[in-house]
Amino acid sequence: MRNFSALVFGTFLVAGTTSAVQAQSLVSGFMAGKGHGSVVLSGTTERYDNVYLAPEKIDRVPVFQEVRVNSLNLYTTYGLSDKIDAVISLPYIQSKGKAAGAVINDLNTLYPTAGFANVRQGLQDITGLLKFKSYSREIGSSILDLLGVVSFSTPISNYQT
Repeated sequence: MRNFSALVFGTFLVAGTTSAVQAQSLVSGFMAGKGHGSVVLSGTTERYDNVYLAPEKIDRVPVFQEVRVNSLNLYTTYGLSDKIDAVISLPYIQSKGKAAGAVINDLNTLYPTAGFANVRQGLQDITGLLKFKSYSREIGSSILDLLGVVSFSTPISNYQT
């Protein structure tokens, strides 16, 4: 038991000190169940001041020197039945650079259709999906579920890439 506790503690310690974290996709292996669901607001932030431009790494972000990206995501799930869940995700993203005003003005004069700016922000693509349990079977003390998904995604605002 002592070794198991040390293993669990070590796993949480490593996970807590890792600088890169990956989020779960919209499709999980869990069903909410009829009449059950959740609403979640999550956020992320990142900053970078160097980039990789093949074939080498550059110690400064061209034009903007530094970029900060902040995002919020509204995620909802609801069990329409014990075998069908509805999921909706709507992200809002803000990206900020630190370019000097004169640099932005000069670039917009040279490339009038490019629309250089230090800040871009807005609602992104809304995604909706229906997740359904197509097959379920007990195997010993476990249950095998096969899930299928039908989804759509479309821009909800006229954001610039």
